[in-house]
Amino acid sequence: MKKPVFPKTIRIAGHDYALRLANPDGDLEAVNVGRCDHYRLRITLDASVPPDAQRTTLLHELIHAADRRFGACDLTEAQVLAIENGLWAIFNDNAGLAAAVFRR
Repeated sequence: MKKPVFPKTIRIAGHDYALRLANPDGDLEAVNVGRCDHYRLRITLDASVPPDAQRTTLLHELIHAADRRFGACDLTEAQVLAIENGLWAIFNDNAGLAAAVFRR
């Protein structure tokens, strides 16, 4: 499986979040494969998990960031997971859909 190429920063509602890969024994707790730090404006992904897990984790953390920046910060972890899985399935099952939806 091809290793993902992630941008170094992601702009969310006027805030630049640094995106980085880390080892789970560093900035991540053992039970997490990703973390969105809204105070330090940083999204951290576990470098040791497979590429698809990094991609889905990034999507998951982006949903948390969007909820924080655009919403009321009231999505539960279960709701974030449901949105992540739904969007992942839709875009993964429909090649080219992301480009069609987000075309500039």
